[in-house]
Amino acid sequence: MNFINLIIGIGVVCGMLSIMGFIAFGWLSKKFAQGGAAPKIERTFFGSFGTLSGQGPQDVIAAIGSNQSARMSLGTVIMTPTVGMRLISVLSSALILFLLWGPARSSMSMGLWADLFVCGMFIYMTLYIAGYEAKYDAEGLTAPNWFFQNRHYTWENLISIKDAGGHIYQLRFEGGKVSLQKHLVGIATFLTFVSDIQEMRKRA
Repeated sequence: MNFINLIIGIGVVCGMLSIMGFIAFGWLSKKFAQGGAAPKIERTFFGSFGTLSGQGPQDVIAAIGSNQSARMSLGTVIMTPTVGMRLISVLSSALILFLLWGPARSSMSMGLWADLFVCGMFIYMTLYIAGYEAKYDAEGLTAPNWFFQNRHYTWENLISIKDAGGHIYQLRFEGGKVSLQKHLVGIATFLTFVSDIQEMRKRA
């Protein structure tokens, strides 16, 4: 009988923890992921296959810190990855390194070269996010490409901005395009700024 009561007690506790988890997740979603009056951005064809709700667990975590004020320097706004995004990148890389090179290597390994490739990819993303800075002012946007090279584009050449799914916004300019990270400090203000530019260009 005591054993049965123990099982029932464990079940009740697990159920309560699950309910509390859902409540906490909903609270975090409202506090961190929905903050800011960012305009709705049209999705690309491939972006439309992303999370239907637009807010998966990883998005909620990555959005932590996005409501902070972006840095300013001589009229230029400097956006950097959120605390949540940095946390995800570091923990993901640490987990992959542990799984592929730790005690569980024998069962998790995909082969030496495949393991090295996967580890290299995660380390690259961690370094890319750690050093990422996107800057904009009244003249245009400067952001790094996938090879860590900064590229500058002027607003007068802006064609469109779309949600490319995952963690990327895609801005098209005459002469090129920019893949901009979604989870940046001050991103809501930036999206509003770009939407206002598009509206002004439509009226012109």
